[in-house]
Amino acid sequence: PIFPAEYPKMPSSSSGFTWGYGDEEVFKRLNEMSQNEQSPEFNMVMTLSTHSPFLLDHQDQYLQMFEERMQTLQFNDAQKKEHRLYDHQYASILYCDNAIRNFMNSYSQRADFSNTIFVITGDHRMPEIPMSTKIDRYHVPLIIYSPLLKRCESFAAMSTHFDIAPSMLALLKNNYNLKVPAVAAWMGGGLDTAQEFRNIHAYPFIQTKTDMLDYVMDEYMLHGDDLFKIGNNMSLDPAENDAEKAKLKNEFDRFKQKNNQLANTKSMLPKRLWIK
Repeated sequence: PIFPAEYPKMPSSSSGFTWGYGDEEVFKRLNEMSQNEQSPEFNMVMTLSTHSPFLLDHQDQYLQMFEERMQTLQFNDAQKKEHRLYDHQYASILYCDNAIRNFMNSYSQRADFSNTIFVITGDHRMPEIPMSTKIDRYHVPLIIYSPLLKRCESFAAMSTHFDIAPSMLALLKNNYNLKVPAVAAWMGGGLDTAQEFRNIHAYPFIQTKTDMLDYVMDEYMLHGDDLFKIGNNMSLDPAENDAEKAKLKNEFDRFKQKNNQLANTKSMLPKRLWIK
């Protein structure tokens, strides 16, 4: 969207770099522009304040909130010292939380709030704070909220971004008669709502723009040539299972072969299926 001149950008780094507009400004602008309350619409926002260099307007305010949060959590001196190494990162998270809170409060005054679905997730974990396991980089929140929900629930089963769109469209198709194509090239199979930890999917993970290093299937994760078993809350333990390692390697190689074919042909579905 185009931002009016009165909208301030985030502070610049010493090199003069800024990502652009902060989360508060982005949400405010979305609310201003998205006022078509009579017809369905889809909006997506990518927040930027939780990215390096973690510079915020009113930075001191959020650094103070970070200190108060450590007091609330009853951190000891050693824990406080460790967390202060990443004080700007944690302050940016508190800022993002506050921006989302203000946005939801503002949106709740709109007529279309009562039939809106909000999906909040992250594209990856914040790597500037040390990660505990190889899978930790991909471990992000997924929150789905709507006034239409009858009750709250938490799900321990594994899902990824691949699964969000198939589930959302299935909901709209089954409950609201949305017309969707009979054939789709989804990589995901839909969100798993099991309350105990499990993984019924197979996922490739790309760590950087060029390195596709990881593959997850069933209870196992393949990282390079190392096999791990996934446990509750995405814990990882080294696994010595040659049969499972070979199984994941074969499936990962098959996926990469398909991926290369798609990159070369640029066709997700054969033309004959689209025509049909």
